[in-house]
Amino acid sequence: MAVELIGSLAAGLGLFFVGVTLVSTNLKKMASRRLRLAFARLANRDWKAALVGAVSGFVTQSTSVAAFVVAGLISSGLMNVRNALPIVFWANAGCSILVVIAVLDIQVAVFFLLFVSGLVFAFERPYRFRYLGRALFGVGLLFLGLQMIRAGATPLAGTPLVEDLLRQVSGSNLLAFALGAILTILTQTALGVILIAIAMTNTGLFTVDQTIMLIYGAHLGSSALTWLLASGVKGTARQLVMAQVLFNIFGVAMMTTLFYLEYWGGLPLVKALISRLNPAVDQQMAYLVVLFNLLVPLLTSFAYNPLHRFLHRLWPPTTEEDLSKTRYIQSTLPGQNLDFPEASLVLIDQEIQRLLKRLPAYLEGLRAGLEDRPSAASASHSQPTPATPPPPSAVVYHQAFLAIHDEILAVLRELAQQDLTPETSARMLHCQHCANQLAALEESVHAFAQVGAGEKGEESLRRFFQVLLESLDFMLLTAVEAVAARAAGDDEPLATLIALTADQGRAMSRIRDRYLEAAATLAFADKAS
Repeated sequence: MAVELIGSLAAGLGLFFVGVTLVSTNLKKMASRRLRLAFARLANRDWKAALVGAVSGFVTQSTSVAAFVVAGLISSGLMNVRNALPIVFWANAGCSILVVIAVLDIQVAVFFLLFVSGLVFAFERPYRFRYLGRALFGVGLLFLGLQMIRAGATPLAGTPLVEDLLRQVSGSNLLAFALGAILTILTQTALGVILIAIAMTNTGLFTVDQTIMLIYGAHLGSSALTWLLASGVKGTARQLVMAQVLFNIFGVAMMTTLFYLEYWGGLPLVKALISRLNPAVDQQMAYLVVLFNLLVPLLTSFAYNPLHRFLHRLWPPTTEEDLSKTRYIQSTLPGQNLDFPEASLVLIDQEIQRLLKRLPAYLEGLRAGLEDRPSAASASHSQPTPATPPPPSAVVYHQAFLAIHDEILAVLRELAQQDLTPETSARMLHCQHCANQLAALEESVHAFAQVGAGEKGEESLRRFFQVLLESLDFMLLTAVEAVAARAAGDDEPLATLIALTADQGRAMSRIRDRYLEAAATLAFADKAS
């Protein structure tokens, strides 16, 4: 009998966590550019941002999805951290609605949800709703798992072993608090721990006071988990992460204080309020979760500006984030520049030229590294020099390029869906061709910088690499000048660039001669490099 009960609990837990994973994974895949832009457009007022956060939290049942969307918007320059705070905070309120739904008798609705979403999941029809179908199937598994946990926990609470265990921990509210925090860190879902605790409280496994403290502990564990998982995150993304961490810490400190004022002082506070709302214990706990996640965002709404200044001071934006922001197409939102394709193409062209002008900067860090790298003969006599801040590496520039280039292609795809004139279509295809050519050139420059950064060969190879470096730098600067001059109607710099890069031209011939001269004394590995 005990084995069957434990099996039911284990199966319920398994279904629950699979459901949580399906919901989170597939809803992240639905965070398209159009959804991100809708977030940015609606976040210009705090009340709108709060509403967006609450709706996204309710629909996705994951604060990480809202954080994922706004982090992408912030990195691309479409939103700032100040406007994102209400979205992230009120997403917690939206997530808490699931707890109320979970304590209702919706077994038949869950079965139908599993049937419909299972068909979409299995056959991927309609195809465009495949991620939504998988997410809804996860919601169904989540609720089914909770029902199995509740069904297994009810008779388990009456077994002698469990009754003896409960007598030993009876009245240990701090132990329940620690249990909630530890389970949240281990299972990586505060919502799951809370729902399971409510299901077990309804069967008598926990007292009401223990469940209240377990819920508060789960919120603290969520903060610890968020902080641990984001230990490598920097800049504005770190600001969002720490805002969520501080949100839970503030809420736990406030609600725990109120709990002990009521527990020791006999003041009618939170517990008295939820007990008046509904006599059922499970629904009381559900209302507590909602109260926690409504009260804390409401109070923090009066401190958005000082909180933003505090976050910005402790975790300022990184160089890569600044480089990843678009300058000319950041206002290309639905209903704005996309209604004027010709103007959008002008801005895209400016953004492409801006990326081209960055390519010589890829070589600055490489040049500094080669100049600071001592040769084999002088290494023993080198003296330390004062440290200076190094320029951004080619890797930083490359990651920033990819972010802006993806945004350019996304805008071009949206423009392609409009009814364009033949002239505008031709210009759009030209912009797309330029963007693709620029991406190929950037990839080559990045690869060149990567090889040069790791080069530790002989002195002859080092000298030859410096020749390549200066030649490439000159050609890139000429390319930047040629593009700017041609936009002004002057084709002479372009002719110079074509002559410089011609395969049979004098410049390329001299480079090949220098290589053959240097290769005569190089080892095979250095020749390959």
